[in-house]
Order: sequence, then structure tokens, then C-alpha cells
Amino acid sequence: MIKYLLFLALTLLTTLLFLGCGPSSEDLIDSANQNAQNSQSKQKEFGEINPLALQDGDCFNGPSVDYSETVTEYFNVNVVPCSGQWMYKVINSFLVDKDGPYPGEDYFRLQFNTHCDPRATLFLFPLPESWELGDRSINCLQEQS
Repeated sequence: MIKYLLFLALTLLTTLLFLGCGPSSEDLIDSANQNAQNSQSKQKEFGEINPLALQDGDCFNGPSVDYSETVTEYFNVNVVPCSGQWMYKVINSFLVDKDGPYPGEDYFRLQFNTHCDPRATLFLFPLPESWELGDRSINCLQEQS
């Protein structure tokens, strides 16, 4: 249940991004697609970033969300050293090669089952709003046990 709530929270937070918060949606989607296409981690500085800027090998915490309240604000994730405590790690990322209308969650779940590393327990995928803007990236996440 907690995994599903985290997935839902990240999905809601990403949706809010495309409603006008933060950097331009097109810039973030271009960055997400580029990160997934390169699929190689080059550790950047630690700190808060937009979830669309995550790269393979990044470890991160958050977002911190109160599930009893409606999410009304977009929150970044906090990239931290993988040698310390972290909640999630991007195991691998990839692009889906599909055009046309939004394929829906079942399509992305199939992609997760087919292309994500077996250690991945969660994934981030395009939302209808980001799909319309060209987002085709999927991040496969491992939870720290």
C-alpha cells in the first residue's frame, strides 16, 4: 500500500508541475528524455531537483507528502549520496518508442515488467499532460530495504 501511495504521490506531484509550477515543461521533458536515452549516471551535485531530472544511479529521498491532505503544491526530490541513507535509487531508465494518443497505465506497467531491472519495485512514467508535450521516459526505481 505504501508503494502505491508513493507512486500516486509522485504522479500527482509531477502532474502539478505541468500545471505551471517550476521550469518550463518542455525543458524538463527534454531533459528527462535525454537522461533516459543516455541511461548513464554522471553524479551531479546533491540537493533538490525536479523528478524529471533524475538519472540512472541517482539516490533520492522524498517527496514528503501528507496523504490525508490534497496535494496542492509541487515538491522536488532530494538527491543524496548512495553511500548514505536513501529511500529510492534509479536503477535504469529508458524511452518508449510510441506515438499517438496516451497509451494508459496498463501500457506503462507492461513496459515496467519488460524493461526494468528485476531489482526495481516502482517506476515513474509519463502522465497524459507530459505525454502530450513529448515525454517518453520511464524511470525504474529500487526501494532501499
